[in-house]
Amino acid sequence: MFHFTLQNVLEVRERFEKIKYKEYSAELLVQQGLQNQLQACLSALGQASSDIDRTKQITRTALPMQMFNQYRQRLKVEIGLLEQQVHEQGDVVEVKRKELVEARRSHKALEILRE
Repeated sequence: MFHFTLQNVLEVRERFEKIKYKEYSAELLVQQGLQNQLQACLSALGQASSDIDRTKQITRTALPMQMFNQYRQRLKVEIGLLEQQVHEQGDVVEVKRKELVEARRSHKALEILRE
């Protein structure tokens, strides 16, 4: 019966690969959440624009326009921050992906040795 002398190392690398995969998945979820928030802000901005167009037809006061402009400015700031966070999270995801690839390589190398 064949006994692979590096079996313990292979098992450790397999567990390490699983840990890296979980870390990568978690960072992808964070990135997806940020992208969903960004899309929600963009759609809220579009909805507010169409709402203000209807309000202009109904009323001629300046208050709704002032409120809309303040809301639009706040959304633009939020959108800018979210875009920056998505970009930064993309960098984190890329680092985690590279770590996962390296963990897979080291695990696969030992599997090849075992075969």
